Amino acid sequence: MIGWILVAMLSIAIIIRFFSWYSADERSLLNQTAGLVTSESAEELGVTPPPETFGSELFEIGLYTQANEIFPAGTVALVYVKDGWRFVEIDYLPGRTMEEQRATYRNFPQEEAIVDDSTFVVVTLDNRARCIDYEDKIPNRCEVTRQLLIETESHLIVISADGAHVTDGELLIIGRSIISPITSS
Repeated sequence: MIGWILVAMLSIAIIIRFFSWYSADERSLLNQTAGLVTSESAEELGVTPPPETFGSELFEIGLYTQANEIFPAGTVALVYVKDGWRFVEIDYLPGRTMEEQRATYRNFPQEEAIVDDSTFVVVTLDNRARCIDYEDKIPNRCEVTRQLLIETESHLIVISADGAHVTDGELLIIGRSIISPITSS
């Protein structure tokens, strides 16, 4: 009797594994929520990708057409990858201020830096990078450990560091390269 139960359980496990493999959707590095639309061009969505990305490549572009618990409607997200891992995610949040965003992180350490007359804020969300090494062709990722916040006239820009794959200095240089064309025009 126990042998039949074990055979039945093993058969069910194999069938479930087969159907999950067979119907697996392609994994995305974007936050999957209602209203997410992918795009081929950041410029079409009204944002200019940073000129400095430390050798990472633009992998995915998303537009959040509906507000959700993380993003306001109209948020554009750019995901960069390097060496098979998500490197940074750059989110352009329309209508959100630095103070509103900082208030959501009031329990996390925050550090200010002034760069080119702009205030940058680095928020440390976690010191332990937990990573998932998938065995597929999509880049792997870690939890976001730090975020750099930059307020411009049209957007709050949030640059999220993927685990330990990017340093604070690299975050600041990427941020500086984003705002340099904005402040010089």
